[in-house]
Amino acid sequence: MHVTQLSGIAGVTLKITADDTSNSLITDGSLPPTADVGGQTGALLTSCLITVETYDLRFGHGITVTSSLGHLLYVSQSLVIENPASIRSFRYINAGAGENSVIMVTPYYGMKSYR
Repeated sequence: MHVTQLSGIAGVTLKITADDTSNSLITDGSLPPTADVGGQTGALLTSCLITVETYDLRFGHGITVTSSLGHLLYVSQSLVIENPASIRSFRYINAGAGENSVIMVTPYYGMKSYR
């Protein structure tokens, strides 16, 4: 059994449907880089939990992910990204053409400043 510990304040869990185009959680507008959570205004996104619900997903960082380029994440597997820069560079796509993967994404927010 693997246990993952996430720190920060959980934001709203999002249900996102992937498609056959390389997508980004941040630049595509799915995941806000700041949020008003836990009594903080403008808390910064620090990590996120991603779980594949239906159909396999392919992902990578800083690349245009294709159906043959990127890491595979299978149905019921989860991925934790614990670095804001890595969240920004995260890209994803369906592993199989036309098989729209549904992912659940829970963002975690921390202090307003990294200092």
